[in-house]
Amino acid sequence: MSPVDCSLNEFELTSHRAAILDTADRFARIELAPLFARMDTEEWWPEDVMRKIGSAGLIGVSVDDSLGGAGMDFFCQGLVIQAIASLTVSQASPCVLSPATRTLSEAFDQLKAELVTDCAD
Repeated sequence: MSPVDCSLNEFELTSHRAAILDTADRFARIELAPLFARMDTEEWWPEDVMRKIGSAGLIGVSVDDSLGGAGMDFFCQGLVIQAIASLTVSQASPCVLSPATRTLSEAFDQLKAELVTDCAD
């Protein structure tokens, strides 16, 4: 993850962050919005939607890139959630956070296994 630039207001909508918001908004409107009604009413989850979200770089936004995330800050993650939530609140967090949580969980499990092995030796 890149070091934090302390000269920048951490809540400033920089051109880079505006581009992230625009990308997430455009993606949500084109790829996800047509699916939301069915997802909500039928509790249905399309099989390929996570791949699409991941390909767009919108999963694991705040997860370090060494763990498979995008390596951005929590503000950027919030922008992605905001873009999706502007269309449907019910799908915003699951779309963005579930895979990131799974990635972190897998990383912690791997780390725990390595630490336990090191302690046992």
